[in-house]
Amino acid sequence: MDNVQHGVTESTPLLQPDAPNRSPPKNRADEWRTAWQRHFSQWSALYICSLFILLVDVPNFLSEVPKLRMLELGLCRDYYAATDPSVIGRDGSVPEHLCKVHEIQSALAKMRGILGMIEGIPGLILAIPYGVLADSKGRRLVTGLSLLGFVLRDIWAFTVLYFHRVFPVRAVYAAPAFLVLGGGSTVISPMIMAIIAAAIPEASRTRAFFWVQVVLLITELIAPPLGAVLMKALGPHFAFLTAVPLEALAFVVLGFIPNTKSSDSAPSDIEGTEEDETQSANGQCEETTNDQTTSENKVLQALSHLSHNIRYGIRTLSSHKSLLVGLLALVVAKMARPMLELILQYMSVRFEWPLAKTAFLLSIQAAGQILLFAVVLPQVNVWLISRMKTSSSANLALTRVSIAILAVGSLCMGLATAVPAFIIAFFGYTLGNGFSSALRSLLTTMVHPDHLSLLFTAIAVFEGISTIGASPLLGLSFSVGLDIGGMAVSLPFFVASILYTLAAVLLVGGMSTESCSNEA
Repeated sequence: MDNVQHGVTESTPLLQPDAPNRSPPKNRADEWRTAWQRHFSQWSALYICSLFILLVDVPNFLSEVPKLRMLELGLCRDYYAATDPSVIGRDGSVPEHLCKVHEIQSALAKMRGILGMIEGIPGLILAIPYGVLADSKGRRLVTGLSLLGFVLRDIWAFTVLYFHRVFPVRAVYAAPAFLVLGGGSTVISPMIMAIIAAAIPEASRTRAFFWVQVVLLITELIAPPLGAVLMKALGPHFAFLTAVPLEALAFVVLGFIPNTKSSDSAPSDIEGTEEDETQSANGQCEETTNDQTTSENKVLQALSHLSHNIRYGIRTLSSHKSLLVGLLALVVAKMARPMLELILQYMSVRFEWPLAKTAFLLSIQAAGQILLFAVVLPQVNVWLISRMKTSSSANLALTRVSIAILAVGSLCMGLATAVPAFIIAFFGYTLGNGFSSALRSLLTTMVHPDHLSLLFTAIAVFEGISTIGASPLLGLSFSVGLDIGGMAVSLPFFVASILYTLAAVLLVGGMSTESCSNEA
């Protein structure tokens, strides 16, 4: 740098053969490389987690349409086996248009609702134990167990629905049992979000959550039409099976995710206690007795540690009114995916759209939401922060506006009697999907950084309640609406609108800018 500063003056020729004159480009290259390394070191966890999310969610969305057709085909086959076996082909296939009768669609809605409820049970029960395990052994272990549970669940579902001569279609209810490994989506989603929240500074956290939403929307954009194309080319069963190797690829990316823990103090304390008790046992008992005592102590200490974490979590959360209100409001955020899944069947029944056509509609709305989360919402967030001075106030305002849009949009979808009106209402509804990201970011500002794992474990519990409730509630209300007929077919959208309205009342009446700032 000294050579550059003293060797270059106003009278220095522009073109020189000297080596010193080549140093500025080298310096600029070094600066660029340093800036890139600094950027990647700060955002690497987000990028790696985003790739992991793609490899988990693309198979999930890709298999949604084939799985729906497989379930429909299984119920359709059973129905016509009892009423008109002649329509069943030698390979067990039934034309799709014959499966749209009321009895089959009502049974399908009930089955999907029950499946959604069962899939949420492991996460609800095991969220806190897996949260404790993540604290002591690292979040990567729990994430890997969850991924293994997904793979085994999908393999079982394929086995049952493909070998229909061996298994009854209702044997698919056993598939969620594999989600005991890792707790399912109720656990894996908060684990990934906790890893990102721990690695990203608070000022950039909302933007990071928006980016995660963009990644999820990319999966919604590419996966449903890909699933529809594969279903036409391979049939529903083998189109569904392609999801398994894609999910397995996520294990490779998992190895690069930071194996973070929320705190190292608790494990070390436990290890110290174990050492003391082991030493005491060595002085009093024989070697065999020592091993038994040590094993018993480890079990007792693990149970004690779990009990302590549960009591501590309840005490911490119950002392934060705004945090509790936010967690209660977050319950309705899990209705987004059951709503998308419901629209697949609703458009098929109400407007006689084939499933493949509806899948492309979902991809179009996903493309619009990518623009929303990548461009519009970040700019709105920056504008709100400039107006309200704090990120907490901006996130609270964005959360309230978004939940109001969701309430009105779902109501309009229920009232729509024609395809164009429904599509307009549907796209209007999606404008409120920033609700979950904004509320999550708001909740992270209310707790100490050391308690992020506790917060996301609590989020997992509340989302587990939502997962158990939302899918069967929407599915069963759709089944009831089909039984009644007429405008009642739209009953799930009216139910969703009521729940969104209740959440809006909570956020307006139970949370304020001052309380969020004080509790932060």
